[in-house]
Amino acid sequence: MSTSPSNSMNAPPEIGRVFTPVDWVKWCCEAFGIYGDWRKGATVIDPTCGEGAFFIALVSIAAERGEALRQDDLRRLHGVELLPEDKKKFLERFDTLNGFDFPFGNIVTGDFLDRDKAESYDIAIGNPPWINFADLP
Repeated sequence: MSTSPSNSMNAPPEIGRVFTPVDWVKWCCEAFGIYGDWRKGATVIDPTCGEGAFFIALVSIAAERGEALRQDDLRRLHGVELLPEDKKKFLERFDTLNGFDFPFGNIVTGDFLDRDKAESYDIAIGNPPWINFADLP
């Protein structure tokens, strides 16, 4: 395995990637009231959404509780993902798990920090990519 940084924004990073487990996210969303706030109308942004664990968790909690989702609930979920292939995997996985589509325009490809839009959200949630500086090549 090469230790040099990736030169392409479309290529997967060559330094390890670990996605947040959905079960952990479900616990987090319930323990900190994020699920309840979202269901009451809060907008949610995951600025580094990867394969969408936070969105999958929120929808899974609703399903486990037998709570019907409305299109408005889904329209209040927004994500930004750097890698187009992760966005694609998320959209496919979401549809497979839930039997309905995630609002396509609510997840965009790019660097959240480079976004021009002045948007506001009630809740920012995620597990940003962290790496120990000493572990970089």
